[in-house]
Amino acid sequence: MLRVEATIHKAEGLKVYRPTEGNPDGPLRWLPLRRGVADLHRRCALSQRANEAYLEALAVVDAPETLGTVLTPLSRSVQRQGRRFRGLQVMSAEDRQVLAVLNRGEFTIMGIRNRDLRAALYGQAPPDAKTRQQQSARVSRWLALMQAHGLIHKVNRSHRYMMTDKGRLCATAVLAATDANIQSFAQAA
Repeated sequence: MLRVEATIHKAEGLKVYRPTEGNPDGPLRWLPLRRGVADLHRRCALSQRANEAYLEALAVVDAPETLGTVLTPLSRSVQRQGRRFRGLQVMSAEDRQVLAVLNRGEFTIMGIRNRDLRAALYGQAPPDAKTRQQQSARVSRWLALMQAHGLIHKVNRSHRYMMTDKGRLCATAVLAATDANIQSFAQAA
C-alpha cells in the first residue's frame, strides 16, 4: 500500500494571498508563508498539490507507450507562432541534462525560472555581467525550445514554467533509457 503525504520544512519562496499582519483589513497581497498555524489553509493546498504531482509522476512509470513513440516526435523540428524550433537530440548530453533538471521534484510545485535552470546547469553566477547575460540568453532559448515542443508551459503572470504531462513522460523516458543497461534488456527478452 502506498501512502502519500507532504511535509513543508523550508517555506522560502512559498506565498499566501493575505493582508499584512499589522493591518488585517488592508489590501490582500502575496506574502511569504508564515511558520505557525496562521497560514495552515495554504500549507494544506500546497501539500495537496505536491501529493497530486507526485502521484501523477508515479503514473508515468506505468505508461504503455514505447520509447520510440514517445521520443520520435521530439526529434522533429516544430513551428510555433511562425518560428521554427529544432528537434531535440534527447541522447545528447546537453538536451538530456536540461530535461533532467526540468524533471527534478523541487520544481514540481512552484515551477522553474530562468535563474533556477541557469544555476542548475552552470553553477554559481559568473562575476562578469557579459557571461551572465550569455548564460541567461542560452537558458531562455532552452525554455523556448522546451515550450515549443510542449514539454513545459508558462505560468500566467510569472516568470515560471511548469512541466506538462507530456514533458514529464518524455523526461522520464529519456532518463530511464540512459540509465538502462544492455544486460537488463537481454534478461527481459
